[in-house]
This record gives sequence, C-alpha cells and structure tokens, in this order.
Amino acid sequence: MGVDLHETVDLLNELIRTLRDDQEHFRKAAEHVASSDLKVMLMDLSTERARFLGDLQNEIERLGEPEPANSGSITGALRRSWVGLKAALASNRDEAVLAECEKAEDAAIDRYGEVLKHEIPRYIRDMLERQIEQIGRERTQLAGARRQMAHM
Repeated sequence: MGVDLHETVDLLNELIRTLRDDQEHFRKAAEHVASSDLKVMLMDLSTERARFLGDLQNEIERLGEPEPANSGSITGALRRSWVGLKAALASNRDEAVLAECEKAEDAAIDRYGEVLKHEIPRYIRDMLERQIEQIGRERTQLAGARRQMAHM
C-alpha cells in the first residue's frame, strides 16, 4: 500500500491541533509559575511548538492543501483551564504546573506515535521523528525540574 497524500494531510492537521494545544498550554503554564527560570523554559517550549506546527503547515501546503489547520482542540482548551485551576489550588504551584506539562508532553508523544504508524512520505517521517525526539528530551527536562523542586 502506498502513501495516501490526503491521509497524510489529515494526520499532519491532527498534529498541528496537538501542537497548537501544547503551544497555548505552555504559554498559559508560564503565566502560572512563580520561578522566572520556569517561565523562560515554558515560553521556550511554547515557541518551539509554534515552530514545529509552522513546519507541518508548510508541508501541508507543499502537499497541495492551501489551508492547513491553525487552531487547537476543545480538549486542549479544557486542559489549559484545568492547569490554571490546579495551579491555584496547589500548595506547590510550580510543581503542579510542571506535572500537568509532563502529561501534555506524554499526550503529544502518544499522538506522534500514532501518526508514525501510518504510511507517510519519508521526508515527513524524518521530520516527525526529529520532533518527537525533541519532545521526549523536553519531557525528561520537565520531569527533572519537577523532581528537583520536590526535593527543595
């Protein structure tokens, strides 16, 4: 079975929605942490997700779809609201926010894994594999920061 370009566009649009959710999630999380170092880290993650989704939008346009997805999902909006509520209620707000960010990274890794099960053009697969590897490294970084906070 060969590569179905329409399916590829649909899969990339799903990832764009995930990345838009994550971009907004990290931006919102940065607003809720007290640590300036964490604010910078979370804003950097937000910026990177914007770059990732821009790369995917460019690929969709290259595949002939003039209007790639540009918004997140309802689930993502609910998750951002939950981050704010959980942070407001938590005794260690920064740690609670980081835990939610780890969950978002886990979900993104899962979503990428689902997409990579499909037949997609090799050059797009390579790009997605680089992105998921970076997300995995950042997930580890978030977990390390949270563990460090727990020991303070």
